[in-house]
Amino acid sequence: MRKVHSFCRWRCLVKVCFFFCVLVSLSPLIYRRVSIFSYNYKQQKRMPNFTCPSTRKTIAEDVLCLERKTFLKNFKNPCWLQKETHGVNSSYKNGVLRCLPYFHLFGVCKSGTTDLFSRLTQHPQILENLGDLHKETTFWSWGRYGKNGHPGHANVKETLYNFTQFFNAEKIGETQLLLEDMTEYSNVITGHADPMDFWDHSDWREIPQNDPTADVPKFITPHLVKHV
Repeated sequence: MRKVHSFCRWRCLVKVCFFFCVLVSLSPLIYRRVSIFSYNYKQQKRMPNFTCPSTRKTIAEDVLCLERKTFLKNFKNPCWLQKETHGVNSSYKNGVLRCLPYFHLFGVCKSGTTDLFSRLTQHPQILENLGDLHKETTFWSWGRYGKNGHPGHANVKETLYNFTQFFNAEKIGETQLLLEDMTEYSNVITGHADPMDFWDHSDWREIPQNDPTADVPKFITPHLVKHV
């Protein structure tokens, strides 16, 4: 028995030493990767300078040069009234209610985004969207470049207007609370969860503010999301 215990101890010690040696040998690479990620994260937090209108035309809508919407103060979710020219019926006098998602889930495929989003939308104040699995629109990474498979929209380059149609603005507007000053307020929000927004930036050259001859992009999807 003593020999067996002694053998097990030595085997465990050898394993620990082996993993320690591997960790030490890989530490420069790990440090470099973490440093690059940290630098890129800090760079992405700052919006690079750009001018409008852009001097380059591409297949995608120039989101960075779109006018920012003024969101309604009595909605927790980012919504606004838009004057429509498409004959859309609306219960609002000054236009049609349009909304963007209150939050985005950026995660890689098979990392639990569907489960997390499903659990979030069980809350009565959080609505699903009208996309795939009630969470995915594929707009930012695929749809705006004409690479989606939605019925009636395959190979069609979607615009921000198409993106807003995935969010049930009328449902958000239905739920109103009365505040102490007797003003109406909607506390309902909706979200968006596209895994590909985390990893697929392959069409960054189609963003007009990027240099198509460069090796790395200056603007990627998070910049566009932040702008709108």
